[in-house]
Formats: sequence, C-alpha cells, structure tokens
Amino acid sequence: MRAYREPWIPVAAVVRNMELEFLNMKNMKLRNVDEEGRYTQRGLNRGVPDGARVLLRAQRHLRILEGAGPDDRFLTQDSTAIAEAFRRVKIDLNLPGIQNQRRPVDNTWQDKLRIGVLPLAGRDTP
Repeated sequence: MRAYREPWIPVAAVVRNMELEFLNMKNMKLRNVDEEGRYTQRGLNRGVPDGARVLLRAQRHLRILEGAGPDDRFLTQDSTAIAEAFRRVKIDLNLPGIQNQRRPVDNTWQDKLRIGVLPLAGRDTP
C-alpha cells in the first residue's frame, strides 16, 4: 500500500481493518497517533500491524507539516471519501468483499447497429 501517493488512502484501509467505523475515522485526532505510528486511543479490537505503522507515521508527519495541532483531525477527508478510498484499496489489491462495479461492455449486434427487435404483430407473447 506504500505505492499510493497520498498517505491517507492506505491509512483509511488500515484503520478500517482495525474495526473503526468510517464515521468515527473523521473524529480521529492527531494526538491519537504517536511518533511510532501506534494508535493510542482505547476501544479498538485490534492494534496497528507493525508493517502499517509507517503509513500512520507518514500521515502524522504530513498533518504536522500542514500545521495541524494535537486536537486537529488526523484524516481531513469526510466519511464518504474515506469509505470510497477503502473500497478503492480493496479493488486495487483484489481483496475479498468488494466486487468491481464496472459496467460490462455492450457488444451485442443490436446495440452496435442500434436496432430494436420487436415481437411479431398479432402474436401473443407470454
């Protein structure tokens, strides 16, 4: 997940994996993540995996460079953007639980030729 240009995107996936709801993610404060990348707030069922701490540290340092204080939000995005980022990470990494919602390509001959097929007149159709 280090390939993402903005650190908040993989952070959203990591924090969601820690079983924090999207609506609660927007309430995370900068003081809830220490310098080592550990989440210090209580009440979560899981801690930050060791390999993911670098992501939380990157987001923390970015927020500090932006001038955020300890009581400012850790993730500045709203819950909808955070949920969409989590969905995008799951699709990109081919993780279970999310199906790719891409529309199938219309390649039938009727659609290509813009022809509509209608039932024959006078014949009842069930």
